[in-house]
Amino acid sequence: MGMLDTEVSTAIQAFLVKARRVMPIERAFVYGSRARGDARPDSDVDVAVILPGTRGDLIETQRTLSNTAFDVLLETGQLVSPTPIWEEDWEHPEHYTNPRFIKNVRRDGIPV
Repeated sequence: MGMLDTEVSTAIQAFLVKARRVMPIERAFVYGSRARGDARPDSDVDVAVILPGTRGDLIETQRTLSNTAFDVLLETGQLVSPTPIWEEDWEHPEHYTNPRFIKNVRRDGIPV
């Protein structure tokens, strides 16, 4: 996974395996300080999770992803901070509440 250290890579993979058991994740990207290479040891791991179709129930989806991330934190000591993005918004950032965010993830994100 590019510039990501082993502990972080292990946590990301554990998160994706668990999350894919409960939702159809198409793709995922690490973004933020971990992707830029300026993370501190206690930095979280920002992960954009791309889901199929049109925007769904954000609150329930975020809750499910956060619960999964908490399980991974307990197992690995790494805090994964997931952000769900539906495919429609990924393909058309201008429809998303924060188009610049999607453009930044597309530009700087590390596929995982």
